[in-house]
Amino acid sequence: MEMVDEDWVKSRLKEDLSVTIVLKKNLSCVVKICTVSSMSVFCVHSSGFATIGLDEVLFVWKRDDLEDFIVPLNVLHRIAQIYSTSCEADQAGVRQVCSRLPAIHSVPIALPPLSKHILFFPPTLQDFSSLSVPSSPFLVALFLCDAELSWAMACPNRLLLRLGLKYSWYPTPIVNIVGREAAYTTETSQTVLKVFTDFRNWSFRMKHVVGCTVTLGNDATTVEIPKSAKQELDEIISWNRSMIAWATDVNLSADSHLVCEENDGLYTTQVLARGASRKATGTSFIIIDGGLKTSGLQISVVEDGVAVRVPSDKLESLLAALNSAEDWTTVGATGSQFTVHWIDTCPQTSSYGPVSPIDGLNLADKYQYGLSLERAISSVLQVPSVPDYGVRLSHVYNLKDGRLTPDDEPKVFR
Repeated sequence: MEMVDEDWVKSRLKEDLSVTIVLKKNLSCVVKICTVSSMSVFCVHSSGFATIGLDEVLFVWKRDDLEDFIVPLNVLHRIAQIYSTSCEADQAGVRQVCSRLPAIHSVPIALPPLSKHILFFPPTLQDFSSLSVPSSPFLVALFLCDAELSWAMACPNRLLLRLGLKYSWYPTPIVNIVGREAAYTTETSQTVLKVFTDFRNWSFRMKHVVGCTVTLGNDATTVEIPKSAKQELDEIISWNRSMIAWATDVNLSADSHLVCEENDGLYTTQVLARGASRKATGTSFIIIDGGLKTSGLQISVVEDGVAVRVPSDKLESLLAALNSAEDWTTVGATGSQFTVHWIDTCPQTSSYGPVSPIDGLNLADKYQYGLSLERAISSVLQVPSVPDYGVRLSHVYNLKDGRLTPDDEPKVFR
């Protein structure tokens, strides 16, 4: 490590070379100017979050001034803030791996090029080949408009897919356009999501089931649920047995996805496609209602989700199947079919996601038990031959489905 002057850094960036900047012990950032889809962009990623059991972060934004080669210090400072916040004692503990880094980071004042609120989302089908990205699992930063914060909290995939439609980037863009217009307003009184999410006080919100996808075909609607999500489904059913709903993952096997568009507080459905054909369409959420008065099956698209209505006795049959993690199918009078299918493992969303280095198992749906920074430091084992380095335990994974039992959880770090 060496000290360099600002001119040296600028010359490196002008030549499209990367610069590594040390922020603090065990945390650095890599800065590089790259080209993505003919756009010149700043690319900054962290290196060090993995040492405390978290995903690295990637910030990419379009350069408005092509003569600007100044190091984006505000971005480096924000990354250091996120790292420090994540080290606090109340941030450690039991977390699902897919949400081990808080999805939203907020500050009181926005400093350019950043916004006050940043949403972090996992990479999926995007092409990162032209960017400098972390070698460890990472999340991508989306600079939120203030009006979008509620949507990012309630159903982030709705917002991500809407931006994908706006910028023709499937399923969602990775380059931030500084100063863009908000995709949604703060008006939430007309959305169907208000039934399942308290947008005012956040006393309840629609639960997201990790690894669950919905596929809409011509006459068939299929829900795939990983067996690791059994506990989450039990919790959803316990809230309301007459109507259940949950948010789903982006369906990477589909060739298109439903998108919700807002105009003056009214919501319409659009479709974002990644090719010419449209045989399978994904959704952002599913509602299953047992209020159908006639026998049969009713399936309808609602905003960027799907609503399935069945008679009350059929719903009880479905709930029993969900409770026992069994497949379930019903057919309507017109031949339409609705199927719930359990899958053994949570599907891998990209090659950049969290996987076991031993056998390649997807860890996104597993539970991680982390230490506070103080406990992690106290657990350091010095390496005799390398006095400047040590090995410390930062987290433990439960590779079985769900959380450990309440009796076993306290034993993890004894």
